[in-house]
Amino acid sequence: MKQFSIYLGVAALASALFLVAPEIDLATSRLFYDAKGGFVLSDWPPVVVLYRAVPLISWGMFILVGVGAAWLFLLDRPLWRLDRKALVFLVVSMAVAPGLLANSLLKDHWGRARPVQVEAFGGPHRFTPAPLSAAECGGNSCRGGAAEATRTFRRPGPGPSDSVTDAMCCASHLSVTLFSKITRVTRVTLRL
Repeated sequence: MKQFSIYLGVAALASALFLVAPEIDLATSRLFYDAKGGFVLSDWPPVVVLYRAVPLISWGMFILVGVGAAWLFLLDRPLWRLDRKALVFLVVSMAVAPGLLANSLLKDHWGRARPVQVEAFGGPHRFTPAPLSAAECGGNSCRGGAAEATRTFRRPGPGPSDSVTDAMCCASHLSVTLFSKITRVTRVTLRL
């Protein structure tokens, strides 16, 4: 319960920060922008490879769940730690976070333009602060970064209830969080 309270506190502080100082969003994007060349990392091969790898990682997760379910059904024992609960968790987290929440709710109805599409970076749309919805884009024509970040935030590794050390759980959480943030930065830097 303590960890969840800390998480909620950090989330509330981050939301308040973006409400009080929405220019942080533009300032962060400006770090990757050059007036002459646009977003400077958009053609850098590691950024492009990472961006293109995210859907492959998602398909890999679906394949892993399918193999784990078949293994469990045929041999009546889990593959690695993919027991029934872990498989259900992975399927639900893949469906709810990137599928339902990011794609159906946020991208289709939020209407915020991508950094490359706002006037500050040469685009036709107005900037809208992060926590607010907008009418800059119809449907799914602008926003695209939420699904990539949510797809990379699943953690199939050990959980706090497993018999592993707290340090291993912490390292697992930190590595997934870092990968998710790097994926989000690559999304900001691309011209897509």
